[in-house]
This record gives sequence, structure tokens and C-alpha cells, in this order.
Amino acid sequence: MHETIGGFSDWRREGGQFPAEQGTVSSGGNGRRSGSGGGAAQSSSSRAAPASGSGSNKLSYKYKLELEQLPQRIRDLEARVAELHEEVSDPGFYQQENDRVQKILGELSDKESELESAMERWVELEEMASG
Repeated sequence: MHETIGGFSDWRREGGQFPAEQGTVSSGGNGRRSGSGGGAAQSSSSRAAPASGSGSNKLSYKYKLELEQLPQRIRDLEARVAELHEEVSDPGFYQQENDRVQKILGELSDKESELESAMERWVELEEMASG
């Protein structure tokens, strides 16, 4: 294992490959490397393997389907986050029971994280599709 300074793009530029790619593309001695930079890139990179070998910018059926479904998922998450923000901004929100307030704030935080992850994944798949 080799540590790469920077993020996902730096790792890929230095020849980093996913296990699925190592069977289809000659790695030239480069094994899987982990980047020390962006944690979000590391967590989502494990599922971002391209569909086929180098030189192809086509997505597999699985990734195409995921890419097609992401915009609706993002819209749904944005709508839920907006609802929660509206609820939190109500003047009497913090006058409710603490358990209810904490539950709603926790859900808001979770949905915002899911939204951010979905948007990052969408960008990642778009980049894979465009080459």
C-alpha cells in the first residue's frame, strides 16, 4: 500500500486503480493506493470503478441506472431538507420537547449529509461518463 498526498484525482494520476480495474487493465506494478486527503473521496471511491478497461468512457448498466436515478434522489433530498429547514426556522421550534428538537435536528443533519454525498456521486458518475 502506498500513501498519496492529495485527493482522488492525484491518486488516479499516479496510477491508482480499484480492484475491479486491476483485473482488466495492466497495473504496471501499481497496486491499490489510498489517498490521505479528502475523506469523502475515499469513502465514495470504493464504488466508483469504471465499467471497462482504459480508453472507454462508457458506463456499465449499473452505473447508468444509478446516474439516471440520482437527479430524482437529489430532488427528493433537497425537498426534505427544505421542509426541515422550514420547520427549524419556525419561531416556536425550540420551545418543543428537547427529544423532538434533537430528533429533527439529527434528521436535518443526516439528510444534508446524504444530499452532499448524492451530489458528489452524481458529479463522479458524470465525469466517468464523459471520460
